[in-house]
Amino acid sequence: MAGVGFADGALAQAVARASVHPFARLREAERTRVLGTLEEYLQTGSVSETSRRQYCHRNTVLNRLARVRELTGCDPTVPRDAALLCAGLDLLARETGGTEIQETQECP
Repeated sequence: MAGVGFADGALAQAVARASVHPFARLREAERTRVLGTLEEYLQTGSVSETSRRQYCHRNTVLNRLARVRELTGCDPTVPRDAALLCAGLDLLARETGGTEIQETQECP
């Protein structure tokens, strides 16, 4: 999600902490799969298209999206939650140049 601007650094940190920092709890391989699926889903809005692009079964996509809900409390299929996740991923990309979450970052 390009162009999300947060004038308040504290607000930006709160968004990132709530939406993407919980992924730091995952092992690197799982984090990579779940975040990749989440990003693809947020771009397409379609489980079927995400599964096609990720070369996996649609149930795998659904399971990974359920993992996102479990970790963050945000349901990527709900527009308001998807917007929060997009904002968090955008902030993360700006901070790190990608979607790598450092293991040392504080989780809520």
